[in-house]
This record gives sequence, C-alpha cells and structure tokens, in this order.
Amino acid sequence: MHLSGFYSLIILLLTILLAPLSLSAQTAANAPEAAPSRPALVPSIRLERITPLATTYHPAPPAALICPQLAGPLTMDGNLSDWPAPQGNETLSLGESEAPRVVLRAAWDEAALYLSAEITDTTIMLSAPEDIYSGDWLALALFSIGSECGALPEQEAHTYLISASAQGPLLLTAEGDKIPTEKTLAVADTPGRRIIELCLPWTSLRPLSPFGNDGMRLAIRLETRKSADEIEPNVIDTHGNEARLLMQRGEAKAIKAYLCLASEDLPAGESFEGTLFVIAPQPTAALPLRLQITTTKADGSARNLYQISTLLRLEQGLNSFRLHWDAGDQPAGEYGVKCSAISEATELFNVTSAFRITPKSSAWQQLDEDSKTLSVKSVLEKLQKAEPAAGIKFAVMGDLRGGERIFSELLSQAAREGAQFAVVTGDLVSSGLPNQYLNFAELLKNAPLPVLPTPGNHDYQNQGKGYYTRLFGQLNYSFDLAGYRFILLDNADGQLTASQLNWLEAKLQTPLPKFVFLHVPPANIKAWEWHAFTTGADRFVSLMEQYKPARVFVAHIHAYDRATLNGVEYILSGAAGAPFHSQLGPQSMIYHFILVEAAPAGVTDSVTKLGWEKEQKEAVPAKPATTTAPAAAPAAGG
Repeated sequence: MHLSGFYSLIILLLTILLAPLSLSAQTAANAPEAAPSRPALVPSIRLERITPLATTYHPAPPAALICPQLAGPLTMDGNLSDWPAPQGNETLSLGESEAPRVVLRAAWDEAALYLSAEITDTTIMLSAPEDIYSGDWLALALFSIGSECGALPEQEAHTYLISASAQGPLLLTAEGDKIPTEKTLAVADTPGRRIIELCLPWTSLRPLSPFGNDGMRLAIRLETRKSADEIEPNVIDTHGNEARLLMQRGEAKAIKAYLCLASEDLPAGESFEGTLFVIAPQPTAALPLRLQITTTKADGSARNLYQISTLLRLEQGLNSFRLHWDAGDQPAGEYGVKCSAISEATELFNVTSAFRITPKSSAWQQLDEDSKTLSVKSVLEKLQKAEPAAGIKFAVMGDLRGGERIFSELLSQAAREGAQFAVVTGDLVSSGLPNQYLNFAELLKNAPLPVLPTPGNHDYQNQGKGYYTRLFGQLNYSFDLAGYRFILLDNADGQLTASQLNWLEAKLQTPLPKFVFLHVPPANIKAWEWHAFTTGADRFVSLMEQYKPARVFVAHIHAYDRATLNGVEYILSGAAGAPFHSQLGPQSMIYHFILVEAAPAGVTDSVTKLGWEKEQKEAVPAKPATTTAPAAAPAAGG
C-alpha cells in the first residue's frame, strides 16, 4: 500500500469513529457569543430517556378521578355548564349520603389544571373577610406520586384554602398568603349548595405536570358549620386516602412536546433539572433534536451558552426525557431552555421555558458551618479520641424521613440504654430539599448521640446529594473502633458498582470482626426482593458469605425484620419515623432501633420498640474472618 493510501485509510477510519460524537453532542462553539467550552469528558448538558417504573408502591386507589384533556380553557364563573359531560370516573363523591357532601371534578389543558367542587349542605356559611376559617372552607393539596419531573412529597404539596365572604371569594396558600382570584377562582352560592371552580396554571404547580405516568394525588379537607358559634364543624377529610388524579390524554395527530422544569429558581452552583415530554402519533427511529441553554443579555436578546444536537428514538404515545445541566459557576440572572426538532426542513416543535439562577443559597453556608461538628470526619475524630479499651455499644436505625419526633425519641432512648453513637442507614430527609437538611442538622446538633449516616434514595431527590455531601462529606467510608471494623456503603441509587465492590472487598480483608451498613437490601433475600437492589447484589452477597461480618444492616423497607443468608445475619431496621410498609406483616410494623453490644467475647443485639419493649438476641462470637482473597470474584451485578 502506498503511503498516501495509508494516510487516506487512517483519515477515513477516524471520520467513521468520530461521526457519532458529532451527532450525539456538540457545544455551541459555532453559535454567536458562545461561552467557553467545558471539558469534553463531562458534558454540561445531558438528556436521558426515563423508563417508566413499576407502580408496586403506588397501587391505584379506589378513589381515582379521571381528568380529561380539554381543547381549550374553561371559564371560572361558578357555572359548570362549559365543563364536558362527565363519563365514568370523571367525578368523585366524598361524604355520606346525607349532607355535607362534595363532588369533585378535574380537567386540564396545556396551560392549566381545572378543579371543581360541588358542595351540598343544609347551610352554607360565609367567612369573615379576614378569617377564612370562620365559615365553610375547603382545602386542596396536590402532590406527586412518581418523580418524572422532580418529586413533590406530601410535606411540600401545593396547598390552597378556599372560602367566600360577603366581599367575594377568598384564596390563600397554606402559609396564609392571599392569591388574586380574578380568572382563577369562582365561588357561587345558592341555598344548600356551593360551587367552587379553580384554575391552576401548570407554571404555578411545578414540578407537577399532566404527563407523569402515575398522575398526581389530591387531598382535601372540607369543614362546614351551621352557625358562627358552632365549635365542632362537620368535616370531610381524605386523611391518607387521597384521590388519584389520572390524566387522560387525547390521541396526538402530530408530534407535540412540552417542557417541565423542576423549579423556576436555581440557586447558583447547583444543577438544573427538567423533563422533556414528547407525544408521538407513531414510532420514530431518529428524530433530530436541538437542546439549548440561553441567557438574556442586557438588551433583552438571548445568547446561546450551550447546546447539544442528538437523535431521539420515540415510541408511540408519551415519551419522557430527563434534562440535566451542570450550571457550574454561571452567575445569577435570567436564563432559558429551548428544545426544537426539525425534520426535512419542517419544524416539528419548538418549546421554551424560562428560569432564573439566584444568588447562592444561604443553605450552603449554613450546612458548611454545621459540617464542622456533624460531618463524618468530625464525628469519627471525636469517637476515636474517646475510644474505649474494649467493647462498644451503638444503635442502628434507618428511614426517618418526616418522622423527626419519633427519631428523636429513639435516639434519646438509645442514649439512656448506653449507646455511644448511632448509625442511621439512609432516608434522613423526605425529598432532599435544603430546608429539610437544615432542619435535620438542627436536630443532630441537639441530639444526645453523635450520628454516622449512610445516604438513602430520598436523600438524593431534588439535587439533595449536594446538600448531603455538604453536611456529611463521605459517602463510602470505613473505620476501626474498639476492635471492630465498620464499613458503610452508598447504594442510594439502587446499585453497587464494580469499583465500590472492589473497595468493599479491600476493606473486608482484615482480621477484625466487621459490621456492614447500607440503605437498600440485596434482592437475594426473597422476602425483601420487592424493594431491593439487583445490580451488584450477587457479588455483594458472595463477599458477605466469604468474609462473614458479624451483622449486615439495611433499611429502605419501612419495617423490622431479620434474615440469614449463607450463614450471614442481615438485619432490616427501616422504621425510625417513616410511614410503615405492610408487606412483611403487622409484626414488622414497629418504630424501633437495634442496640448492638460489641465486646471482645462476641456481639449481641436487641431490638427496642417505641414504647420500650425489648427483644434480646443470642450472642454471636466475634471470630476473626479469613483475609484470603477469593480465587475468582463474581462479576458485579451477578
């Protein structure tokens, strides 16, 4: 082969190899006034398909309300005549056959969610102008089931309080802030009947959207009175039996796209997240998509910061894609995200949504300050400095999210029983929000015991991993104390990677007896496989069998249970305040902690239930485990 032919072949091969990269991602280098490029190995923008998950933990309740899609908006006038005629489950009745009674309806279009309540009662009471609670009032709370566009748990629900006074309708937030009612709320009263119509723009309901596969949940509370002097009102309250709003989508005749942002405001230094929903009338193998992040210049025009071009594979119906942008050190200001698709010179869709980067949240500074005493490094320094000569006593518990009062009582009881510290195996907070971490840090600062955590899946929601690491630092760590080795793993995302398992194996190779802690249990334990991890589980269980730790502690399932697998004892302690899971039976549904006594002679543990009942377990001698490396380690993930 001639030398020129050889070079031509090399150039051809390079062209073939690099072509997919130019198709899948490109910076905005060719766009006007593009920002400096970032390292190619860490793309600043990512778009990932969301695979619908099984709804094992969110079965459709009997109270399901179908929300039909509308061709246009409804008028908020207290008259339901422009609503479509209800069919099947498009109404939901609450209350007994006698008054009071409420009939709910819901519908939606691309701009808003519409809710109506038809209340029947013998007496309709007006409220005083400045006291919504003095008459009949209705509270509505909307929160998410799935997390396709960011989780919105019950504690963070969009809540609205509705009443009417002689001066007109009243609409308040849960914090008591008044909301303008023009074109938003109508209340029409006739003897024995009140009709409420409410229009909620989707922009005010973020991160909720009409495209989540699971729909959303609606909780209500209605209070009615017969007179202003009545102390005990009549109440209709869903109270744990919330209605499921199931969004009915019409058949698409052309490709349509919608953008749902997790929030309109992004604190500086955090990552931006959103969801692109694409509805396709038929499958499409390769739809050309351009995704852009823009900023607003002083003259009001947009300037490209970053963009990617990629090909989307669309299935018929609804397709969901998670958008992630590492905002890095972008300054505060007005920004936007734009998604467009052009095929054969025809624009199929072009959707945009604005957001703001706000000055760095004070939560960062406060968590930095709190980490000086609460980080893993700080707590370990104190424990190892006061290390006992022989033996130690500690508590284990997990899954408190939202149950801080119960968690505090469990910590106090553990301290009274002589525990020197507590290991909390994940789900410290409900949904990863900064205020939740600040509240948890405040709780720990006043706790009777130092706490060493492992992260759980709820801790990482809503960009919570950044707050977790800010407060606690390490995610995977080990330490030696009182003649024992403690190994704590991060599998909050439902897996153990090959590198984590290699690190774990190295830490297991010690003559010291060992304890292992992680949030999600392995699926190899049959009774727990419905809420367990599979990727890396086989190798993890194999390592446990080989190195025989004294105990393996897990959580994630909100219950108490035990299992022995291949001679290794696994303890499930996942009920430190979170709502119970019932799958393991009523005997497992107890708020509790495990008290472990690790002495030179062996290990004993006992379960202490809230209410201070106690179950003792037999001592297991703390025999040194072999440190011989395995002949052939199983592959990660089994």
